[in-house]
Order: sequence, then C-alpha cells, then structure tokens
Amino acid sequence: MTRTIVVPAILHPRRLAWTALVVVTLVVAVMFIIVPARSWLELRSEVESRRVEIETLEADTARLEQRILDLKTDAEIERIARSEYNLVYPNEEAYAVLPPPPPQDRTGTAE
Repeated sequence: MTRTIVVPAILHPRRLAWTALVVVTLVVAVMFIIVPARSWLELRSEVESRRVEIETLEADTARLEQRILDLKTDAEIERIARSEYNLVYPNEEAYAVLPPPPPQDRTGTAE
C-alpha cells in the first residue's frame, strides 16, 4: 500500500521558495533604502553645521579685512601707538593716573 503524504499548502516547496525570494528581496530593498537614507540624513546635518562654520569664518574674514584697512591709516597707527605703547610726539607730555594706594590697617596693631 502506498501512502501519500499530504503537505499543507503553506509548506509546499514552491510556495516556500517564493516566500523566501520575497523575504530576501525585501531585506535587500530595505538595505538599499534605509542605510543610504540614514547616511543622507547624517550628511545633511553635517552640511548644515559646515554652512554655519563657513558663515562664521566669512564674518571673521570680513572683520579682519576691515582691521587691515584700518591699520593702513595714520589715525589708527597713532591711536595704537598712544594707547598701547604710551608713545607721544616730541615736546608733548604724557600723564598716567595711578591706582589708589591700598587701605591702611586702622586697628593699630603691627603686622
């Protein structure tokens, strides 16, 4: 007597092969969509932070270029010479204001 084995439809080899193919295709599709999307989002954030950095550097560059132009004028050179180096013209007197002396001990005890 021959026995016939009845295989449920879900376990049929052809159906299993198609199911496996669909699962593998979905996994591959997710890898090719999710991973690049995550990288793209990270790069977008990086681009934005670099853009802010560039704007800051451009502002610094503009400020320094203005400083260069200022340093090429006689008035700015004179201002720096007077304020930072205490230079004066010949026959000109410079005065300095000294800080007040420290308070004296009024308790009458010797230190």
